[in-house]
Amino acid sequence: MHITEKAKKYLQEKSIQELTIVEITMRSCCSTEFIPRIILGKKIRKEEIVDIKKFDDIKVYFSRNTEKYMNSGIIDIRTFGNIKALNFLEKSISDT
Repeated sequence: MHITEKAKKYLQEKSIQELTIVEITMRSCCSTEFIPRIILGKKIRKEEIVDIKKFDDIKVYFSRNTEKYMNSGIIDIRTFGNIKALNFLEKSISDT
Protein backbone atom coordinates (compact mmCIF):
# COMPACT_ATOMS: atom_id res chain seq x y z
CA MET A 1 0.00 0.00 0.00
CA HIS A 2 1.15 3.51 -0.61
CA ILE A 3 -0.04 7.10 -0.48
CA THR A 4 0.29 9.18 -3.65
CA GLU A 5 2.26 12.42 -3.57
CA LYS A 6 -0.93 14.43 -4.26
CA ALA A 7 -2.61 12.84 -1.24
CA LYS A 8 0.46 13.42 0.98
CA LYS A 9 0.56 17.07 -0.04
CA TYR A 10 -3.16 17.50 0.72
CA LEU A 11 -2.78 15.85 4.14
CA GLN A 12 0.21 18.06 4.97
CA GLU A 13 -1.67 21.21 3.92
CA LYS A 14 -4.57 20.22 6.20
CA SER A 15 -2.18 19.19 9.04
CA ILE A 16 -3.62 15.67 9.08
CA GLN A 17 -1.15 13.15 10.45
CA GLU A 18 -3.39 10.15 11.14
CA LEU A 19 -5.71 8.07 8.97
CA THR A 20 -7.77 5.00 9.81
CA ILE A 21 -8.70 2.29 7.33
CA VAL A 22 -12.02 0.59 8.13
CA GLU A 23 -14.17 -1.82 6.21
CA ILE A 24 -17.86 -1.15 5.73
CA THR A 25 -20.44 -3.75 4.77
CA MET A 26 -22.86 -3.07 1.93
CA ARG A 27 -25.73 -5.54 1.75
CA SER A 28 -28.24 -5.99 -1.02
CA CYS A 29 -30.84 -8.65 -1.70
CA CYS A 30 -28.33 -10.81 -3.58
CA SER A 31 -24.88 -10.13 -2.16
CA THR A 32 -22.70 -8.59 0.50
CA GLU A 33 -19.78 -6.32 -0.42
CA PHE A 34 -16.96 -5.28 1.91
CA ILE A 35 -15.54 -1.88 1.00
CA PRO A 36 -12.46 -0.19 2.50
CA ARG A 37 -12.94 3.42 3.63
CA ILE A 38 -10.58 6.09 4.93
CA ILE A 39 -11.40 8.04 8.08
CA LEU A 40 -9.39 11.14 8.94
CA GLY A 41 -7.71 10.79 12.31
CA LYS A 42 -7.46 7.89 14.74
CA LYS A 43 -11.13 7.06 15.19
CA ILE A 44 -11.07 3.52 16.57
CA ARG A 45 -10.46 2.05 20.00
CA LYS A 46 -6.99 0.80 20.82
CA GLU A 47 -8.15 -2.83 20.99
CA GLU A 48 -9.52 -2.63 17.42
CA ILE A 49 -6.15 -1.60 15.90
CA VAL A 50 -4.45 -4.57 14.25
CA ASP A 51 -1.50 -2.72 12.72
CA ILE A 52 -0.01 0.71 12.11
CA LYS A 53 2.00 1.76 9.06
CA LYS A 54 3.93 5.00 8.82
CA PHE A 55 4.40 6.96 5.59
CA ASP A 56 6.71 9.94 6.18
CA ASP A 57 4.78 11.90 8.85
CA ILE A 58 1.46 10.12 8.32
CA LYS A 59 0.32 7.19 10.47
CA VAL A 60 -2.23 4.81 9.00
CA TYR A 61 -4.18 2.66 11.46
CA PHE A 62 -5.71 -0.60 10.28
CA SER A 63 -8.82 -1.88 12.02
CA ARG A 64 -10.08 -5.45 12.17
CA ASN A 65 -10.69 -7.12 8.80
CA THR A 66 -8.50 -4.60 6.95
CA GLU A 67 -5.23 -6.53 7.14
CA LYS A 68 -5.74 -7.59 3.53
CA TYR A 69 -5.28 -3.96 2.42
CA MET A 70 -1.92 -3.42 4.16
CA ASN A 71 0.19 -4.68 1.27
CA SER A 72 -1.99 -3.56 -1.61
CA GLY A 73 -3.99 -0.55 -2.58
CA ILE A 74 -3.39 3.15 -3.00
CA ILE A 75 -4.58 6.16 -1.04
CA ASP A 76 -5.19 8.98 -3.50
CA ILE A 77 -7.00 12.32 -3.61
CA ARG A 78 -9.91 12.93 -5.99
CA THR A 79 -11.59 16.22 -6.81
CA PHE A 80 -15.33 16.47 -7.43
CA GLY A 81 -16.12 20.07 -8.36
CA ASN A 82 -14.71 22.04 -5.43
CA ILE A 83 -14.72 19.05 -3.05
CA LYS A 84 -11.62 16.95 -2.39
CA ALA A 85 -11.90 13.40 -1.09
CA LEU A 86 -9.41 10.71 -0.16
CA ASN A 87 -10.04 7.42 -1.96
CA PHE A 88 -8.71 3.97 -1.26
CA LEU A 89 -8.12 2.18 -4.56
CA GLU A 90 -7.51 -1.53 -4.60
CA LYS A 91 -4.53 -2.45 -6.79
CA SER A 92 -6.55 -4.72 -9.04
CA ILE A 93 -8.82 -1.77 -9.90
CA SER A 94 -6.12 0.88 -10.18
CA ASP A 95 -3.82 -1.25 -12.37
CA THR A 96 -6.37 -1.50 -15.19
